[in-house]
Amino acid sequence: MDGALAPILAIMVNNDKKSNAMLDDSTAAATLLHNIKVKLSELMHFNADEHDYDIGQFFVDTFKEKAPKVVMDTLIRIGNPFKML
Repeated sequence: MDGALAPILAIMVNNDKKSNAMLDDSTAAATLLHNIKVKLSELMHFNADEHDYDIGQFFVDTFKEKAPKVVMDTLIRIGNPFKML
């Protein structure tokens, strides 16, 4: 390959084992990822019939912030997917 693009492409391609290990290693985020998966699972299993509050309040209680409108609209539209099975 000739021209100015070749050196740029060569710089962008990195086969350094230490760099790859650093980029591929997600152990530092494992606990956070697990906690998020647990919260999302609880959200997807929410059953309004079993609670005296709606899914919006459950979202606030779970994630400590109000859900964006698009998220709330989607949650209300989907309902409890596991209940539909």
